[in-house]
Amino acid sequence: MQCTGLKLRRDAYIERLNGVYGKGWAAAGVTVKEGTARLSSPPEASPKLVEITYPDGSKGTIQAQEVLVAVGGVPSVPDVPGAELGITSDSFFDLPEQPKVLRPFRFLVFSWCFLGVFLVLCVCCLPSL
Repeated sequence: MQCTGLKLRRDAYIERLNGVYGKGWAAAGVTVKEGTARLSSPPEASPKLVEITYPDGSKGTIQAQEVLVAVGGVPSVPDVPGAELGITSDSFFDLPEQPKVLRPFRFLVFSWCFLGVFLVLCVCCLPSL
């Protein structure tokens, strides 16, 4: 089974969803800053100071009465024997075709959220090659 179409559809869906959220935030008067941020004032301070390193490497400081920091995540591979046999949720969608597996097969999931379990269930429901 070719997986290229799945990745393209997933990427298009994420792009559309990001657009929907962006329009909603703009309509609500929310200013979105992308980058790596840290509070540079005590949490109880008002206004709060936030230092941001933007994706292009430039830095800035903003102040606001209220700050929401939405922490994103990046999958990582644990430093354990056999880790090279695994993939992350990101690399799962980069597979050009369904891996050839024999049933019964086993999975070990390292995940801090539902996504890892969800992907294993998806793979288990695919026809065996």
